Amino acid sequence: MAFDNLFVFKPVGSLINKIPQRAKVGDALVAIRVRQAAKDALDGFLKNYPPEVRSGVKIKTYKNGVLTINATPSVSAELHMSANRLIEEVNYILKTKAVKALRFKAF
Repeated sequence: MAFDNLFVFKPVGSLINKIPQRAKVGDALVAIRVRQAAKDALDGFLKNYPPEVRSGVKIKTYKNGVLTINATPSVSAELHMSANRLIEEVNYILKTKAVKALRFKAF
């Protein structure tokens, strides 16, 4: 019996891109995917800022459609003004409307 076609492995990226509808593991995978998309979107929004400012912006949590971002008060205020564009960009990257709102926490 040939085992060549018995085991087919899929790249992890292809598994993460499929958003599961149920299960706690699915929620964790969705949160990871949303956080990565948010990081990519923020990189575009913050490209003109100095590296020390960009490194201070952290994506903290994603739960129930709300993405929480930690940043300095001034950066939080600027991102808050662009929140709708940022949500659209993250959802565009995800190809779904996973992010409904942003929450900014200044440190």
